[in-house]
Amino acid sequence: MKLLVPLFLLPVAVASGCGGTQLGTVQGHVIFKEDTTSRYGSDSTLQLIQARPGSHGEVLATQKVSPTGTYHFAVDPGTYSFSDLALSPCPGTVTVRSGQTTQHDVVCRAVIAAG
Repeated sequence: MKLLVPLFLLPVAVASGCGGTQLGTVQGHVIFKEDTTSRYGSDSTLQLIQARPGSHGEVLATQKVSPTGTYHFAVDPGTYSFSDLALSPCPGTVTVRSGQTTQHDVVCRAVIAAG
């Protein structure tokens, strides 16, 4: 038995599979927490890392945080984590969806240098 597809349906089927994925954005504040205090990370450099189970992931972008402690990345949809370039731990992940803006404050644990 042959499957026949009407010609007028072919362009719709082809068009739905074509084209790129629309970027999404993630933005918010970078906050450093010390024992009992918190401060915006205006002097930090934030890394956006593609979250991959079982690995550290790949650094996709690096950005200097604004003087007001804010950041903004436009990326492909997916799940991401963050790291401060000074290697302060910033636990947690964020999911970015196509064509949407996600608000996400990145909270990092301040690393205190031994002196």
